[in-house]
Amino acid sequence: MQRIFLSWDEPFLPQASAWLRTTSSDPNDLSDTVVVLPGRRAGRNLLRNLMADAGEDALHPPIITTPGRALSAIFDTVEPAPEAVQSLAWTRAVASLSPSLRDKLLPWPPAPGQLLRWTALGQLFAELATELQLSEHSMADVAQMADDDAARWQALEQAQAAAHELLERAGWPSPNNPWSEVGAAERRRGVRRVVFMALVDLDAQLARVAVASGAACTTLIFAPEELRDAFDEHGRPDRKAWSGRPLPLAADQLVVAEDAAGQTNALLQGLAELPSGAAVSVGVVDPTLADTIAPRLTAAGLPAQSAAGRPGTAGSLPLLLQAIAGLLRARSFDALAALIRHPRMETWIADRHDDALDHF
Repeated sequence: MQRIFLSWDEPFLPQASAWLRTTSSDPNDLSDTVVVLPGRRAGRNLLRNLMADAGEDALHPPIITTPGRALSAIFDTVEPAPEAVQSLAWTRAVASLSPSLRDKLLPWPPAPGQLLRWTALGQLFAELATELQLSEHSMADVAQMADDDAARWQALEQAQAAAHELLERAGWPSPNNPWSEVGAAERRRGVRRVVFMALVDLDAQLARVAVASGAACTTLIFAPEELRDAFDEHGRPDRKAWSGRPLPLAADQLVVAEDAAGQTNALLQGLAELPSGAAVSVGVVDPTLADTIAPRLTAAGLPAQSAAGRPGTAGSLPLLLQAIAGLLRARSFDALAALIRHPRMETWIADRHDDALDHF
């Protein structure tokens, strides 16, 4: 895989857009290129840069995707089951194990009617299977290494086989199939090159499968060329190289703040000293600080957005489902009140009973 270093003195995406165009035989036809970015927002911003660079010329954009969907963009392969479907398959598979096997895996399993707890376990096991798959290990491999816990991993292996059978009966491929390097070149779509951009945690197996496809694979690294030894062959930061690297900070650049409010005030003061219109990225060690900082920035007339985007669970419908689940779980007046306060539920009740909420 070829490594290309882009200067961090300029924004990354405009440089990446220019690189894509200058390295293509036709700068306006990138339809044979797959670009893999950390998230969809970065993909949308890259597309904007490409369109701006193309100007009035017709642009055939690349296929822009994320690591989780990269394989389906590169290969002619059936989409793997969505994560929720895999979790449900694992839930049913574990629940259907024989009592002797299930006891090895779950000495204290949830009661048969505790659907939420069973579903949570299914999600946990599905995520574990995915992590092992990405690290090129199987449940059987771990069972051989885990002397004292081999029985539990053997039970997990049986549950995984049952989950795969359920998925295949429902028309979904086995989750392991898309990651095979065998026959990768024959399964490749009309893709000439694959470009990984700023993926500091690029999965090694994904990179190997992409290379095995026969496409020209490149990883763009947001760092100067002189730091090439600080990144591995896939463009991921080398921990040893970075752990001992000194930070070029002077003492007067360090500001001490006691709590979230103090940090936000210090941030606002620092931003006020910058030139108008400057693009600023704010990094937080604790992700929950973003919920405190963002409203303050907006109130100060500084539009802010989270790089991670808005989680799907923060939408109106997921919050309604959470409130319903809370009521079913707790069966308390507090849970009922929380459900009624949801805007959709409040509207639904008001449409049917005009004065009902006035008496609540």
